[in-house]
Amino acid sequence: MSYKKLMMAVACVTGVLTLLAGCPPNAMHQLTLVVQPAGTGEIIVSPQRSAYFAGTEVTLEAVPAENWVFQNWVASGLNTTANPTTMRVYNDNTITAVFRFTPDPPPPDDETTIVRDGSFELGPDSPHWTKLSGTGQPIICNATVCGTFDGLGAASGAHWAWFGNSPDFYFETATLNQRIYVPDHDEAQLSFNLAIPMAQVPFLFRVFLGDILLFEATEAAAGDYRRYEYENIDITGLVRDSNVTLRFLYSNTGVGMIGSQSAVFLDNVAIQVF
Repeated sequence: MSYKKLMMAVACVTGVLTLLAGCPPNAMHQLTLVVQPAGTGEIIVSPQRSAYFAGTEVTLEAVPAENWVFQNWVASGLNTTANPTTMRVYNDNTITAVFRFTPDPPPPDDETTIVRDGSFELGPDSPHWTKLSGTGQPIICNATVCGTFDGLGAASGAHWAWFGNSPDFYFETATLNQRIYVPDHDEAQLSFNLAIPMAQVPFLFRVFLGDILLFEATEAAAGDYRRYEYENIDITGLVRDSNVTLRFLYSNTGVGMIGSQSAVFLDNVAIQVF
């Protein structure tokens, strides 16, 4: 290798002269840092640069805001709960740090406050729900933002939770969680309104209390849920005088055609104890 070519190669590798003519095209890449939900923490990246030479190793640290904790990373080539974590930069990438609302809630004032914002009327920025969509779609919706299916939107009020795939993708994985406190009780009931207005793509929708599966629905149940139906589930004794995570999980199987769509609507989530 000639001296001139050697010096150009060294300059490209070290990043000293990143604009030097002769550097390989697309050798420098940018990282876009995103916090979800917005305002719940920050990402510290080291080394911190406006662009990185291909192959550079970076360290990412998620720092939560008060009352939030880090949940996981989402990015191309990165899907881990480790914090801090390291990765190498090989292309432009969007790095998302997902945080969840964690402080164990205090005992409720009465049975109506166990699930906070169960009707989703605080909207997409509700501090009580942790939301994650694998394709970046909104989960807490209103008719203006998300539209409706044949006029079907919220069961009551203006907002509801929408699980399902976009017509542009026949796959989706989404979760909606809330940390709750269930007091001691003689009886306890979980209730919610559920609708399945579209079921063109096979899917699985499940409801968990901690690790306990409470409810499950697939596309085969769509005929029973064209409009909202009221579900009431006995959870007596499953959790007493302790904190637990209430989870709603949706996933498409990945079988279908572009333009096909499934949708599961959820509203008015509540737990009552007696």
